Amino acid sequence: MRYLRIEVRFVDHTIGVVVNGGYRSQLVRFPEQHLSVAVLCNRGDSRPPRLALDVAELYLGDLLKPDASNGGRALGALPNLGEPQAMPLGAYRSPESGEYLWLMRDGDKLKLQSGTDKAELRPPGSDVYVAAGFSPLGAGAGVAFIPAHDGHAPHLVTYAAGYPGTFVLTPDWAPGDLSRFVGTYWSPEARIRYKIVAHDGGLALVDGATMVPLRPAGVGEFEAPGVLATLAPGFTATLRFSTNGAVDGFVYSTPDNRGLKFQRRVVVGS
Repeated sequence: MRYLRIEVRFVDHTIGVVVNGGYRSQLVRFPEQHLSVAVLCNRGDSRPPRLALDVAELYLGDLLKPDASNGGRALGALPNLGEPQAMPLGAYRSPESGEYLWLMRDGDKLKLQSGTDKAELRPPGSDVYVAAGFSPLGAGAGVAFIPAHDGHAPHLVTYAAGYPGTFVLTPDWAPGDLSRFVGTYWSPEARIRYKIVAHDGGLALVDGATMVPLRPAGVGEFEAPGVLATLAPGFTATLRFSTNGAVDGFVYSTPDNRGLKFQRRVVVGS
């Protein structure tokens, strides 16, 4: 089933690693319905968020509103809809997942990017634009543009694979001296070592023989739009550093692996 999670209020948390077989878990709570579902999986390639919603559907039924059509939904009446040409270009961040969508121009075309995937935005004759063939959002994903209003920053509203999402424009961030981020980082939980190295005038995250360029995103965050062998292959990762000036570690997150802490360390012979 694919769900439009808009009829009930919920909070959720996902965490896991893929290395050594891995594990993943999901906790979702529906406070007004007094329902909580916890899913624990001993496989790194499992999908506990979907399993948790399948269980919740047994109790909540129509409140989750399964969508058996194309995974999308008409946005209906959204206030203050804007034209994408008038929206600021740059990074838009999901407050829920920490993921980024990038709004950019390519000649006279407006495109949406997530990780290494790009798609042209095409108006389907309404206020909802379609990101055709955009695999991160799914086929026929709808995107609405909400300009700044009433003290709120510009944001995008997406409807994809049955899930509505909000992405808020992030302020520009200049990380400054990149050399302060270069070093070796270790996750005690996942027992994985990553390196951050200087690369082509910027930074890259190194996992064994794999190197993924890092690009500055929101304040204190870099995005790794590529594939790493050990943690969540195929997903785009976000590395969040402290904004107090100290570079002693980062928090590594993907849609299915949130909040994994890496500590800066000195490794003999590294």
